[in-house]
Amino acid sequence: MANHCCHPKNKTDYLLWGSLTAIVLLCVHQWLFSSTTIMPAWYRTLATSVFDLVNTMWWGVTLGILMLSVLTRVPREFVMSILGTKGGFSC
Repeated sequence: MANHCCHPKNKTDYLLWGSLTAIVLLCVHQWLFSSTTIMPAWYRTLATSVFDLVNTMWWGVTLGILMLSVLTRVPREFVMSILGTKGGFSC
């Protein structure tokens, strides 16, 4: 039996999908229904905070995704040569 460190590929990440669902629901509710529905104060604070945070962070997340997609097109050997070896940077 082979011992390897990889996780099974078919395992669902419930924390990721649950958090993403909650964030999307809170943002949509704040964006579309914030003035038309009566919400408890704690829910209004939560929805407003999540909405403001997403509006502040969206450009950084988008830039990170774009940079990562560009980096996957660059050969690994080139990146490692720029980063250097144990001695530090080298050309």
